[in-house]
Amino acid sequence: MDTAVLRQYIGGYELAPGFIITITLENGKLVSQATGQGKAELFAEKDDFFFLKVVDAQIEFIKGADGKIEKLILYQNGRQIPGKKIK
Repeated sequence: MDTAVLRQYIGGYELAPGFIITITLENGKLVSQATGQGKAELFAEKDDFFFLKVVDAQIEFIKGADGKIEKLILYQNGRQIPGKKIK
């Protein structure tokens, strides 16, 4: 995926008070890091939808009416956990 496309996902997403998933771009790869956890590369499954290989989890990025990413949804252990973009 083009790095210009990946840049739109960069930011911090709050899933719960004090629990944030931070998305960064490192060496052209999208990386996630949850509060208190290690970094994990995200792999594109389709536009706005990624999966992790280190755990059975997927992340979907949701765009607002303005076309910018406003939140993500973490799919893990049968749960869907939304996280609002805070930075």
